[in-house]
Amino acid sequence: MDNQGDNFTRPATWDDVVSVCRLLNEAGVEYILIGGYAIFAHGFNRQSDDIDILVNPTLENQKKWVFALSELPDKAAKELDNEGNVFCPDDTMAIRINDEVTIDVLPAACGKNWETLKTHVETIHSDGIGIPVLSIEGLLLTKQGLWPKDQLDRSVLEQALKKRDPEYGL
Repeated sequence: MDNQGDNFTRPATWDDVVSVCRLLNEAGVEYILIGGYAIFAHGFNRQSDDIDILVNPTLENQKKWVFALSELPDKAAKELDNEGNVFCPDDTMAIRINDEVTIDVLPAACGKNWETLKTHVETIHSDGIGIPVLSIEGLLLTKQGLWPKDQLDRSVLEQALKKRDPEYGL
């Protein structure tokens, strides 16, 4: 579906996640898949309309992810080519890339920054590529908000941890 020129993106699929991660890997981007598709990657039935990635917020890494995401069909990320550090001075604001699908690029999630969350990464493999995904423990750190989806996700993640470790939360 070609959506150039209109204001809508289509919902992302797992195939889109893999394609985006392939582009990020090829460009050497430091990133972690977070959000709904990270929960899905852990085997839970969680649909999401967009792809959420946490990135190392350095300017060098920004150049890499902007280059990688500029390879998407609508080339929407190209608008960021000549920007300074898009996360400065506030390293908490997300950048939304509305291309064929929507990708939210975040320097932090739920008050947890790159340095904190990069210690909670697991690599999964899909279609021959390694995808850095936030672990269940790391996802739980990012699901402390009051949004209904966050509360539901937190409940699922806590149950998963209890199943894995019956003494979790005691």
